[in-house]
Amino acid sequence: MSDLKHAINAAVAAGNVVLALRDTNFSRHNKESNRDVVTEADLISERLIIDSLTQNLVSFSYLSEELNILVGDQSNYWAIDPIDGTANFVAGSSNFCVSLGHVSGTALNTGVVFAPASNDLYYASIGEGAYKNQKKLSVNSCVLSESLITFSLPGKADLDGDKNKYQLLSELNHLSSGIIRLGSAALHLVHHADGIYGGCVGFDAPIWDIAGGLAICNIAGSSYRLFPTDNEYRFHYVCAPADLLDQLCVLLEPCL
Repeated sequence: MSDLKHAINAAVAAGNVVLALRDTNFSRHNKESNRDVVTEADLISERLIIDSLTQNLVSFSYLSEELNILVGDQSNYWAIDPIDGTANFVAGSSNFCVSLGHVSGTALNTGVVFAPASNDLYYASIGEGAYKNQKKLSVNSCVLSESLITFSLPGKADLDGDKNKYQLLSELNHLSSGIIRLGSAALHLVHHADGIYGGCVGFDAPIWDIAGGLAICNIAGSSYRLFPTDNEYRFHYVCAPADLLDQLCVLLEPCL
């Protein structure tokens, strides 16, 4: 069985456990802000994924959200988000998912995102294509004025830096068909790969939030650009078709 199939199995199993826990009295607490939440379900999902891939992959290195420690080879590892959109999960929204992405040097070559509430599975690997529920994904060109653009902000507030970000949000809202914030960067990205959103912009995103989704988008034919922060595993990012990418990057410059 391929690494992609093992990753799919782990993500689906974890996602189904998370979904089953949604209506239970799970524990929770805040991390860096009111919207940066960890629950018992995050920890159970994380352990299930790590145990599954440790057992089934020949070589398995990983960086996962709740452990927040890179275990193994830092140039060849899996970025794991056991629940992306935990605040949504806590609130009873369906906008949460499990996200896995394989990082090899500077390349993102495999991605799996499973949204258990809708039972939608997105997956991709270089050479095998990108898919949603076995339907092949292909990103088409678009223009900003006719596109919905997603916008992701970090869990930790930065009152000074956020001023430029909110100015950008206002400008994008004026130039595009509208701004979307689902509270899950991974879902933003896979919905872009599915042709729903024209592009995605995000700030200070940890690699586990975006690796899986960016891999799926890129293999589906979109493009992305990562901008470094003071943390080697966090990035500002833009993902869009090549003809829109440069325009979004120019708009992003005052925020970098």
